[in-house]
Amino acid sequence: MTGDRLAQDIYEAALTSGFDDCGVIAIGDMDGYGERLRKRMEDVPTSRGFYERLAGMADVRERFPWARSLVICATWLGKYRYPAPLRGMYAKAFFLSPEGDRSNGPYLKKVAFLRWFADRGIRCEGGTQTPYGHQQVGSLRHAAIMAGIGLIRKNNFLYGEKGSYLELDGYVIDRDCRLYQERDLRPCPEGCALCQTGCPTGALSAPYTMDPTTCVSLCTTFGQGRVPSDLEEERFGTWLVGCDACQDCCPFNRHDWDQGEDFPGLEGLLALLSPEGLLAATDEELIRKVCPRTVDHVPPEQVGTLRVNAERVLRNRRRAAL
Repeated sequence: MTGDRLAQDIYEAALTSGFDDCGVIAIGDMDGYGERLRKRMEDVPTSRGFYERLAGMADVRERFPWARSLVICATWLGKYRYPAPLRGMYAKAFFLSPEGDRSNGPYLKKVAFLRWFADRGIRCEGGTQTPYGHQQVGSLRHAAIMAGIGLIRKNNFLYGEKGSYLELDGYVIDRDCRLYQERDLRPCPEGCALCQTGCPTGALSAPYTMDPTTCVSLCTTFGQGRVPSDLEEERFGTWLVGCDACQDCCPFNRHDWDQGEDFPGLEGLLALLSPEGLLAATDEELIRKVCPRTVDHVPPEQVGTLRVNAERVLRNRRRAAL
C-alpha cells in the first residue's frame, strides 16, 4: 500500500465506517474506461444499446470539473450468513447490501463516512447520496482495478482477495491524494471455462465478455421479468431476482454461506420472499419490504416484476418435478 497522509487518513476512516478495503486514485485514472466500454460493444454487438446508456460514466472529469481524486471503497458481503432458502433464488449482492435497508447499522456507518469528509471541509459527492451511485461518479469496477483493490475475472466480476461478492462505493473529492493497493491475486487459469459452462443462458459467450440482453440477472430486474424470445424460460431455473450462477461455480469464490453474521432484518423476510409469499402480498407490502432489498434493480413502479418472476419460478419447479 502506497499513499500520502490524507489518503492514509481516508483509508482508516473507511475501515472505521465498515468498509473492508479502500483506495484513492487520480481522476485521470478513470479515462481508460471509455476504451473498455467501446471494446465491450465491439465484442458483443447485441449489447450496444445497453452499454451506450453507460457512456456517461466515462466522462468523470467533465461531470466533476472540481474533483481531483476518486475514493473507491469495497465491502465484502461474505462476512454475512446468507439464508439457505434464498440461495439459487436471490442474488447475494442485492440482499446482503447495506443499501437495501437504510435503517440498519451497516448503512448508517456509510453515512458517517460522508460526514467524515464534511467535517474536514472536503467537498465530496457519491456513495450513498443518490441511487446508482456508481453511475454518478463513474465505473466503480474500473476504479477498483486502477486502485489495485482487485481484478476482473473471466465472468466479468471484480474479485478481491476473498472473491467477487463485493459491494463498491465511490466518492469524488476536491483534494489531491493517492493510495494504491498492492494485492497478490492470481489470474484465472488459461483453460478454465467454469463460469461460461455454468451460465444458464449462455450470456457468457467468451472470457471477459457478456451479452446483457440474455443475462438472467438483468432479465429478472431491469428487464422486468421478460424472457428473450430465443430462450426457454426453463433456463432461468429458480432465479427470481438476479443470478449468482457464474460466481458460485468459480473456484475463487469457495465460501461457506452458513457462516458469518446475520444480516439485519433478512431472516424475518423469508416467508414473504418465497414465490408464494410474493404472489400473496399486496403491492404496498412488496414496495415497502422487498423492492428496497433489490437495491433499486426492481423499483416501486415495476413491482409487478416480482410477481412475473415468482410465477415463472413456480412453473419451472413444477416442470422439474415431472
